[in-house]
Amino acid sequence: MERTYFNNKTTIIKIILPLIFIYILSIITGFYFDARNATEIFVCLT
Repeated sequence: MERTYFNNKTTIIKIILPLIFIYILSIITGFYFDARNATEIFVCLT
């Protein structure tokens, strides 16, 4: 059970980290609309 929880946790981290990275990039660059498109593309890839 602990192993399953750990696997779920790492999966969530793998999904969330790129989203956070894209969000931070959007703040730095100011291209909020492009960041939104990037997240949609990322969701389609997964």
